Amino acid sequence: MRVVEIIPSLFPVGGAERLVADLCQTYANKAEVELLLITLYDYGKNPIEVQTVQAGVKVLSLGKKKGLDLRCAKKLKAALSSFRPDIIHAHLNTLVTLWLSGCLSKYPVVYTFHTLASESALGSPKRIRNRFTRKLIRRKKIHVAAISPLVANSLRTYYRLPEEDFPIVLNGVPLDRYGLGEEKTIDFLYVGRFVPLKNPKMILESIEKIASDAPNVSLTMLGEGPLREECQRWAAERSQLNISLPGAVPNVNDYLKSAHFLVLASNYEGNPMVINEAIASGVFVIAPRVGGIPDIVTESTGMLFDAPPSLDGLCFAMDSCLKNADAIHQKQMASFEKDSARVSIDATAKGYLELFGRYL
Repeated sequence: MRVVEIIPSLFPVGGAERLVADLCQTYANKAEVELLLITLYDYGKNPIEVQTVQAGVKVLSLGKKKGLDLRCAKKLKAALSSFRPDIIHAHLNTLVTLWLSGCLSKYPVVYTFHTLASESALGSPKRIRNRFTRKLIRRKKIHVAAISPLVANSLRTYYRLPEEDFPIVLNGVPLDRYGLGEEKTIDFLYVGRFVPLKNPKMILESIEKIASDAPNVSLTMLGEGPLREECQRWAAERSQLNISLPGAVPNVNDYLKSAHFLVLASNYEGNPMVINEAIASGVFVIAPRVGGIPDIVTESTGMLFDAPPSLDGLCFAMDSCLKNADAIHQKQMASFEKDSARVSIDATAKGYLELFGRYL
């Protein structure tokens, strides 16, 4: 099967970029797949692209300019004509360039939605880009896949397509990159952007409350974003608390192996990759019952608290997990192999290859 994966860029790295890189690296080990990864924009030799090339993936960058770029569309048309794919797997803001290239009618295209379809994420359904996407779906110019049942339901509502049965392929991670750590030195770990919808300040405030009964409790928060500086100031003013904010780090897997609990307080999520990474690392997840999180977290892999996330709900969940850490660990270890296999990138790759086969 000749497969083209196409994404605007692999950098900066978010959930979609990480998934595409991991998928491509997994396909590279399959004799039945001939693969080309196309990035619309050039971002030099960023680490994730270097890693992907080293895994044996052919990467072609088209040097797209911002906005409509007919020259980029022509380059894309030429690249696809040369490679002659059986299927195109598209992600994020690639549909307009694919349409301009004239290739939507020539090759079957599977387009994966990585986030909930909502006005907060995509703007009004009446925006030209969103009306354009809806038209492509209705006219079967693209075949849509969703990363969770909730994302699929949001697509039906947002694009007014109640009759559509969108296939679902859950995200996965490379299990060999994660795994159980030997020593746990971090009580609570946050991994994500420092933005309002993630509520990082709420996580800080929860540690302050919990520390009244557990003064040595620790929190490490990884990531960047507009609220990070404010969170750093907040933590500095409370130097008695055991809080660390290293920023964005290249070795998130090492932090996961050192953590007891992953804590999230997001207002909404699609299928957050970090939860899969935590499960693959034997880290118990504490998160609100929002978005696609309940589709991933089971009784043996995490504890969910009610949405919308509140300080009281988060504190109760964190305090309960801290007090029952030994029992939680035993429950995790009893089903670790089964749980980690469920979030494997191999399972994700198999799901997509089976989906591609429907449209050949």
